[in-house]
Amino acid sequence: MNRKIVSLVLLMSLSILLLTACTGKTPDQIAKEEKGKITLENVDWSFAVEGAEQNEYTLAEAKEHELSKLITTCIITNSDGTGESVAGSGPTSLRVDGILLKEFLADVGRPDATGVTYYGYDVYGEEMSYTLTPDELENDTIVIGWICNIDKLLPDTTTYVGIFGPNASTTFVACTSLSKIVIE
Repeated sequence: MNRKIVSLVLLMSLSILLLTACTGKTPDQIAKEEKGKITLENVDWSFAVEGAEQNEYTLAEAKEHELSKLITTCIITNSDGTGESVAGSGPTSLRVDGILLKEFLADVGRPDATGVTYYGYDVYGEEMSYTLTPDELENDTIVIGWICNIDKLLPDTTTYVGIFGPNASTTFVACTSLSKIVIE
């Protein structure tokens, strides 16, 4: 009887080891990733606003507008530590739904803004900020948008809402995980 129990335990242990070797992840890791996975159905975001009548802006407020739809491209470079690009590097396209920056400024009671700085994280998870130039502030193509194909982003992106602009601009810095906008 003891041999049968030991054999059964060994067989189960080998099965778990085989499963782990095949996927590269333990069943606990897979379950944790599935539980934390964000889908389009459960994306809900907000970010802080300073220098306006309201101090927060939400997805629900943005959805009250006619949405702009765009596809933007970013270059993701994965490095092996030596500066050499490795598998997974290259351009990726993000489908974004959102509202124009001008609509956002009107929503928060600042259509007359003379300056906008935003804070958040880039596609690599690095903290960043950017102050719009006067030309960018007047631009009709800058969108505060949420990423609709979120499987294309790195897993540590936190809000899935960002600021995206024209690809023709060489100075504009897109933000893929927005945390705060400061308005002057």
